[in-house]
Amino acid sequence: MTNTLPENEDAWQESDEFTNLTAGTAYYFFAKTAETQNYNAGSASCTVTTPEKISLSGEYKTAYTAGEKLDLSGLTVTVTYNDGTTETVSENITSTPAAGTELTTDDTTVTITYGGKDATYSITVTEPDEPGTDPDWPDWPDRPDRPNYPDDEPVYAPEVDVSGGGSVDVSPSRPEEGDTVIITPEPDDGYVTGDVSVTDADGDEVDVDRRPDGSYSFVQPKGEVEISVSFVPVRLPFADVSAGSWYYDAVEFVWSNGIMDGVGSGLFAPNQVLTRAMLVTVLWRIDGAPDVSAALPFDDVADGSWYADAVRWAASNGIVDGTGETSFSPDDKITREQLAVILWRYAGYKSCDTTGGVDLTDFADRGSVSAYALRAMRWAVAEGLVTGVTDDTIAPLAGTTRAEAAAVLQRFSENILTLQSA
Repeated sequence: MTNTLPENEDAWQESDEFTNLTAGTAYYFFAKTAETQNYNAGSASCTVTTPEKISLSGEYKTAYTAGEKLDLSGLTVTVTYNDGTTETVSENITSTPAAGTELTTDDTTVTITYGGKDATYSITVTEPDEPGTDPDWPDWPDRPDRPNYPDDEPVYAPEVDVSGGGSVDVSPSRPEEGDTVIITPEPDDGYVTGDVSVTDADGDEVDVDRRPDGSYSFVQPKGEVEISVSFVPVRLPFADVSAGSWYYDAVEFVWSNGIMDGVGSGLFAPNQVLTRAMLVTVLWRIDGAPDVSAALPFDDVADGSWYADAVRWAASNGIVDGTGETSFSPDDKITREQLAVILWRYAGYKSCDTTGGVDLTDFADRGSVSAYALRAMRWAVAEGLVTGVTDDTIAPLAGTTRAEAAAVLQRFSENILTLQSA
């Protein structure tokens, strides 16, 4: 037993190891054999070890949001004593800031203290996300909109009115003023998208743009809007396109999406060869029929003709060249290799990836591909836009029928432009 003050019985320690001893202090050891006997001094050796350093380990939290409390769980404190021994301790440990303290962004370190020795580790404290402003803020059940909080930008959940067979996706679902909102109609089988319109809180019409992939976009005004989308049954108005024809679905696609029209008199003319004027008009429509003020560089394109604006647009954007210095030849047929070149240029204009390509060794007539068209043909074959007319011929100089063009344009719109605009 040991006690620096023998008369204080509460200070006795009955052990062969003693705690709370400090170096440089003299200690007296006494022994007694029974409760009634006096203390007898005895000699004993006494070794007092002191901490040299402490080290930290374990899986403990270092990343916090302001307002969270300091958590020391998982932290292991190991003491190395002056005699070289080590010990893991869990009591008599203090920290600065103290465990359970609410942290702020000014807190960058935590200091652990044991036996007069310190060890420090770094923490990161960030400001919390503002409720209601995070785009990933979860949906609130049975609420038309998430709540707005002070200092939030207001968000507006649109009212969507759908008629006919189909559904509509709107993204983002809770836009702020100035956001670009994408409307994606999803027609049921046997239906196509009819009218798409947006009106603001005052009942005024909002400008809506049609995108190449068949979706629509508008800029969110201040206040809630109403989106109206109708779906109508597919009824192709062309007497020369039968339901069992191989090109029926392609014609339905290009017609319902406003890409190609008929030739008049209720006909689509699927076997008629596509002309240069027809193709540039098709691409101009896919691009949203933009207004272009550039001068017409071709003498054989009359200003005011049904294809004049399309030719002006295509030429000014490097999508088509003339057949001569001042001629466009609008009524000339589009060959298969010309179709590939023009689509390749248009894809580049739309910032699509046009670097791919395959060799044409599977086609015996590959030598007929013009040098200027070779790169575009290799790309078009790799993308599945142009396929062989037989197993081993690609017929680069053959004309392209309107039915063939419809099939190519459907693949181009769905596979190339959709990937670009996603």
